Amino acid sequence: MTKDTLFAISLFPYLGFLWFMTKSRQTPRLALIGFYMLLVFVAITIPAGLYTQKV
Repeated sequence: MTKDTLFAISLFPYLGFLWFMTKSRQTPRLALIGFYMLLVFVAITIPAGLYTQKV
């Protein structure tokens, strides 16, 4: 299993984690925002890293 495949597979448990944390309504709002921002950070850094490798 390559690192790319492992990363892609690991996205689904994290999305499930976010879904359950959002549905539970017991998670503090700031913590929930932090977990979502981590997902946004990863979504931005992957294309940026690919771009920097090409350029």
